[in-house]
Amino acid sequence: MLKKLAIPVIFLAVGFGVGFAAGVYVLPIYIEYKSKPQQVVDVVQAEATDPIGQFDRNSPGSDALHWGEGTVRFSSGKLVFEEDVKLAPGPDYRIYLSRKFADTKSDFTKIKSQAVEISKLKTFSGPLEFELPEGLNAHEFDNVIVWCETFSMYIASARLE
Repeated sequence: MLKKLAIPVIFLAVGFGVGFAAGVYVLPIYIEYKSKPQQVVDVVQAEATDPIGQFDRNSPGSDALHWGEGTVRFSSGKLVFEEDVKLAPGPDYRIYLSRKFADTKSDFTKIKSQAVEISKLKTFSGPLEFELPEGLNAHEFDNVIVWCETFSMYIASARLE
């Protein structure tokens, strides 16, 4: 009798665990999509002198669920994600500027206290434009990092040159 009950109970427990984990991951994304979008129709036009960088989907810290690709730049006191930017969806993404490059979770964890948070990210593709904090000298920072605050996960980074 116990053997007959064990298999359904195991499947029920595994199904509940998978469903719960999926809900924890998907619900924050769903809530983010329902909030006011960050999408910007007309972004600041690029200038030849703008520092520009690339999010690389194949960076060492990326995986199938945590990645980013596309072009990012500073322009006219703003951080701009170009139209080609795509990020893996996830909850509680934050954009940081850093003086040191980090392309893994452990690298960013070491420098996070010196990084400057620019904005919470509510949209997972460009074009997007973010105001830099007043008084921030953008020329001091040459790295953009996208980080999932809730799960302390590295998403993407770009070195601006």
